[in-house]
Amino acid sequence: MLVEAKGRVVGFATAGLCDLPHSAVGPQSYELKRFYLLKAHQNGGIGSTLFAEVMTWLIGQNPADLWIGVWSENVGAQRFYARHGFERVGEYGFKVGSTVDHEFILRRTTGLNEANPQT
Repeated sequence: MLVEAKGRVVGFATAGLCDLPHSAVGPQSYELKRFYLLKAHQNGGIGSTLFAEVMTWLIGQNPADLWIGVWSENVGAQRFYARHGFERVGEYGFKVGSTVDHEFILRRTTGLNEANPQT
């Protein structure tokens, strides 16, 4: 999903099946893989709208749980995700060029499959 302002892309989100390195990730685990918004467009509601739209899509996939990897030093994003029910359940190294960033793994159970274990 893309967000534009005045014909210019200012943010985007990608989501799909989870590939984070955690033992609880299963075949019905979905992940918010990337979620970026230019700093000049943060704190104005655009990010919340984008997040709501990608979460609607994710929930529509009938996931067992939802996952996010977030940079350990991005405290603002961690607070944002915590407000939306995500909890830290692990950590890993994410390679960015020649650097390995310390990332936190966040998870939110959806309760969808708990109510109907056949799905």
